[in-house]
Amino acid sequence: MKPGDVVELKEGTFGLQGSDCLAIYLDRVKRSKNYLAVVHTKKGQKETNTDNISRVVLRSRVDDPKGMDHGELTARLDQFKRDLADKEKRREERDIPDELDDRRLWELIVNDVETFTPEEAVDIIYGPLATGEEKAEVRQALQSCQTQGVGYFERAQGRGEVWKPRTVDEVKAIRREIEHLNKLRNKLIKVTEEWHEELEIEITRIEGVPIEEADLDEDDHGRLDLIRRYMTDFVLHDTDRGVVGMAGTNTHTLDGFSMFKFCRFLAFDWLGDTKASISGAFLRFLVDAGLMDVREANDLVAKRYVHLSEHFSWEIPKDCTRAADRLPDGIPDAWREGREDLRAVETYTIDPPDAEDFDDAISIVDDGENTLLYVHIADVAQYVTPGSTLDHEAKKRGTSCYLPTGVLPMLPERISENLCSLRDDSERPAMTVRLTVDPDGKVIDEAFHESIIQVDENLSYDVVDQAIQQGEEPFASLHALAQRMKTQRRGLTLETDELKVHIDSDKVDPHLKSGSEATRLIEQFMVAANEAVARHLTEHEIPVPYRCHPLPDRAGVRLFNQRMQVMEQPFRIELPEPEEDEEAPADEANEDDFLEALKSGKVELMGGGGFATSAGGDDEEEEEEQEEDQDVSGAPKMKGLAQLSPEEREAWLAPFTEVLDELDQVEDDQLADIIQFKLLSCMGRAYYTPENVGHFGLGSTCYLHFTSPIRRYPDLITHRQLKWLLRHGPEADEQMPHSAADIGVLAPKNTDQGVDAERMERDLISVAMAFEARTDRMAGDHSAMVNGITKGSVFLSMERGVEARLSTQDVPGGPWSVDDADAMLFQGSLDDPTLGAEDLPGSDWREVVDPDTGEVVFTRLRLGDRVKVRIKDYDLVRGRIHTKLAAGEATDAPASASEEDPSGPDDQTPGP
Repeated sequence: MKPGDVVELKEGTFGLQGSDCLAIYLDRVKRSKNYLAVVHTKKGQKETNTDNISRVVLRSRVDDPKGMDHGELTARLDQFKRDLADKEKRREERDIPDELDDRRLWELIVNDVETFTPEEAVDIIYGPLATGEEKAEVRQALQSCQTQGVGYFERAQGRGEVWKPRTVDEVKAIRREIEHLNKLRNKLIKVTEEWHEELEIEITRIEGVPIEEADLDEDDHGRLDLIRRYMTDFVLHDTDRGVVGMAGTNTHTLDGFSMFKFCRFLAFDWLGDTKASISGAFLRFLVDAGLMDVREANDLVAKRYVHLSEHFSWEIPKDCTRAADRLPDGIPDAWREGREDLRAVETYTIDPPDAEDFDDAISIVDDGENTLLYVHIADVAQYVTPGSTLDHEAKKRGTSCYLPTGVLPMLPERISENLCSLRDDSERPAMTVRLTVDPDGKVIDEAFHESIIQVDENLSYDVVDQAIQQGEEPFASLHALAQRMKTQRRGLTLETDELKVHIDSDKVDPHLKSGSEATRLIEQFMVAANEAVARHLTEHEIPVPYRCHPLPDRAGVRLFNQRMQVMEQPFRIELPEPEEDEEAPADEANEDDFLEALKSGKVELMGGGGFATSAGGDDEEEEEEQEEDQDVSGAPKMKGLAQLSPEEREAWLAPFTEVLDELDQVEDDQLADIIQFKLLSCMGRAYYTPENVGHFGLGSTCYLHFTSPIRRYPDLITHRQLKWLLRHGPEADEQMPHSAADIGVLAPKNTDQGVDAERMERDLISVAMAFEARTDRMAGDHSAMVNGITKGSVFLSMERGVEARLSTQDVPGGPWSVDDADAMLFQGSLDDPTLGAEDLPGSDWREVVDPDTGEVVFTRLRLGDRVKVRIKDYDLVRGRIHTKLAAGEATDAPASASEEDPSGPDDQTPGP
């Protein structure tokens, strides 16, 4: 309270009653140890305990009460009484509640105006004598309708604050719609009461009624369409945007009814026990109720992920498509000048059977005892010039995204699938790398050309594999050449099955696709071309975005060794002794993402990409950037393969190569994949940088991306720089397309774009696999292998490429602990949290007895264990699959307790 406020005293204070309880607050005084309020009343100035003041009555007040005498204060007090009486009379006459809400405001104003300002509403309701408090009430009532689609009013177009009330007919229609929606819910949700004998209470059971059994009429199906549109929009944007409303309006919230709450309760009640996100529950309801097919649902989630992405958008802007449409169809004469004519050279593209763009082609020519290998790459730089509209959009995206539902291209389809695509029987401008390879597979000479080529045939990997097996030319010679060139490489040979997902309207069809001789020869040739261009541009000091992969992290290697010890596997990495000035890598790969990348075939150590990932995993924590270990370009302040001597390179690569070679002896392919993933997760991620650090995974001291300019912006940069060098020479004064400063800015951005694209691709594959989890073939018990352990979850690899998780809370016998290496889930206390099999007494690693205390420690699960589980729940938006232990797994005692030690406690943790 402030001096001058108009307050109300409690009835009986100073003998006052009714309206005479009004007073003007003057001051506060201290009497003895208490503070009293000084007020001016009908009986004059009084002092009273502040507890006797019930509230501030009016917004009207006396500005300077201390400057007024008794008569003036009394006159003002009488005026306040009259104002209050007038206000109460007006409210009583118009039936205005003490707190005006939007509904009553609408009832008072709807028949008087089509649009109005808050001031006009005040005049209509209260007249010219409206108090400040009444004006505030109007604004507060309107404020509740600020969100689009909420309440009885919406903002109208025009200058200033203008409002529009819902018409009477609209409100009637909305209220009818609410009534019918609630009736529809009663048809879709079955509620039964059952008596629980043991607890002696009534239990309410809620379950969904299948659409075909719900006895719905035509109007009900129309309202299901409204629910479908609302849920679809919510899933797409993860929020209620107010664009899907009832009765042909955008009103979704009225009189306490909310479409959001209605749909949320409907979805969760209909589905039953699910821990899916709200968006996940909405999507599952739509699919399970037959309101959306599987293909539509996956498309919807793909659009959602793209909308939430920083770098990508679902549609190519119209100005870009118009710019692409203006490009010439053929090769203008001006473009032919100075190009090498290679149309007579037999040339092939070799790609997946579903490829839509062809950006690389190969040719082979005998040259005496040597072989000439031509690698032709689409000349995208001829069409996309720096600073153009097309270049702006390509730079903004940085890469194409290959989603399960289709390609999100970096460039308009006219360029990516037509003008620049190396289609057979069509002349195309290209950038050609010619490598002269000696009989031992060593590149002894290299040349670079702007060229014109004509592909003889677009071939798939399967066709070329068959041709190689049958000894057909030129493919047998191409294969032999790739094999010879492979002997000159020292990189890590890593092959993983790629998870391919085909999505139809009614199902998801996942399958694992293995590498082949055709894929390996293309990888070999593309890596060789990338290296050749990198060497050439580096030799002439042309700034480029190198693709670098750092040396492995020592802490990560120690972690790998600890895990192999726990898993009782014989693999171990011994790194060279560190130098005094050696610094740690700038980043470490996140293991959850790495496993997903491994399973989806996105680990590109041999394919020239390295492993790019961002933080994720069960806790969804974003990995922090270690800025103190990086310079402004994103390059780590560390030595890489490029800075090591040949002997040092061998010392770093050899232990990894040995482990990968030894993994070929592991008969269990799934176990071998887990070990391989744990090995590779100790490596940092690949990145773009203006500084040449080298590429550890490829064993390359100089590497960049050149062979995919249709789908990667760094490749386009490299093309422009190479074209400039070929046309002008290293000593030219002409400005290069990209300066060193430009690349310093673009390199880290391109890294982020690539990480974002790969994460989105993997996330959407996980979404597709969540649809696989709902099929009948995934019902029942399944064998799964433990591939990761955290405090909250055990991560599992299941059949058909399904990745799932088991909450540690759902593992009976806890509470559970996790060792420092995240390698085992155990109960008890270990002095050495990294204790391995060779340290454990007895023949069963699951039971450890402390010789000093006699305390028993049971290990429930460890990496590489197989366990029986069944799918418990799944989220179709987040792409998460949750499992629970199968009945036997949840109840059986560990072998050490049940077989070897019958006297062991039956309530200890069970073994798999």
